[in-house]
Amino acid sequence: MLTPKALALALTLGLSALFAVPGVRNALPKRYHAQDSFPVSTFAMFSTPRPPEHRMTWVRALDAAGRPAGRVRSDVYNPGGLNQAMAHLRRARPKRMAQRAAICREIAAHVAAARDLRHVAQVQIVDAWYVPEKVFGPARDEEPERAEVLVTCAVERFNR
Repeated sequence: MLTPKALALALTLGLSALFAVPGVRNALPKRYHAQDSFPVSTFAMFSTPRPPEHRMTWVRALDAAGRPAGRVRSDVYNPGGLNQAMAHLRRARPKRMAQRAAICREIAAHVAAARDLRHVAQVQIVDAWYVPEKVFGPARDEEPERAEVLVTCAVERFNR
């Protein structure tokens, strides 16, 4: 059985080798790789081709007149952080309308409880496609290329 020190040594050597591999590849003749200045660019995370558009599902707030009133922050309807909120919303994509409506009503109940969102009368779960170069580029264009409203529901508030 490995001692804690031996395990730590093995882990350190393994991670060191993992980060050394791109450097060794860059030392090889060009016919073996595409050389650039980024040392870990041969890792799949950085070298895999990406689609031109990125799909994102989010929650839109609507005021009493039905006009868009911004996006609902993910911490309002999911305290677990942005990744958990995105996973929660992605579950609404393939669902039947009744299941989507249940997810929407759950989010609407959280919005109803949020004091800073009293102006919100309805919420929508929106599936949108963005071009990352436009969103994160100099123009900062945050408008989606296309969007589809999956479901809309009312925010019900009860006077207590």
